[in-house]
Amino acid sequence: MTPGLIDAHVHLGLSSPIQPQFSFRLSAAELAADIFATADATLDAGFTTVRDTGGVDGGLVTTIAKGKVRGPRVLSCGPVQ
Repeated sequence: MTPGLIDAHVHLGLSSPIQPQFSFRLSAAELAADIFATADATLDAGFTTVRDTGGVDGGLVTTIAKGKVRGPRVLSCGPVQ
């Protein structure tokens, strides 16, 4: 058995295709669905903790921590300004 892996540099907030995301052609619900799917896939890949360097919304951290969606523990670096 391998212990849970840690990824120290992820961007969960960039889970959607870049062009539609930055041209505001995706709804908040679709962006959230893409982020949650990526978090789930990250956990399935064996990563139990990630450090998000892109500054995801604190709601993502809380939602995963409460068990509402599957995902690794997320340590957010705060918003990039």
